[in-house]
Amino acid sequence: MHSILTLSNLMSFSRILLAIPFLYFLSRETETGNYIALLFALLGMLTDFLDGIIARKFNTVTTFGKYLDPVADKICVFAGAIYLSFFRGTLPVWFTLLIIAKDVLLLAGGAFLIFKRKRVIQADLSGKWTVFIVSLTFVCFILDYPQPGMLFLYASLLLILYSTAHYVIKSVPLFRKSV
Repeated sequence: MHSILTLSNLMSFSRILLAIPFLYFLSRETETGNYIALLFALLGMLTDFLDGIIARKFNTVTTFGKYLDPVADKICVFAGAIYLSFFRGTLPVWFTLLIIAKDVLLLAGGAFLIFKRKRVIQADLSGKWTVFIVSLTFVCFILDYPQPGMLFLYASLLLILYSTAHYVIKSVPLFRKSV
């Protein structure tokens, strides 16, 4: 039994807190504010990359961390997408709604599996790649590079569809099993 207070869990939690200065500097809507917001986003991406590696390397994987990591990812992604779509108006709204719908679907399915089946579906490579490419999409829209931003947006769209299908297919047998 591992403590909840592990380095990897602290990194996941810090990612949630990083959303606050990220949004603050993004809302400044200045070149300097955009670059500072980008630094906070990159720091969040770094914690997302490192938290799982550290947990596995030091054998400190916790059930709490399995919940916290994807929730932290979703909070950060939602914050960026909502701001860029509804406040700045640069990211297509349909893309933000797709991200939210996908994550609500996966969170609802995950919650069912956790509470009814006592099972956790861990994030895997398809989900991590999706978050990474979506993050690159946001970087382009934060820095006002719409052409590469749209290329990453469509790559994100394909990865969102793939990773969602992947998680659904992986989860279906668990929904069918009795407790």
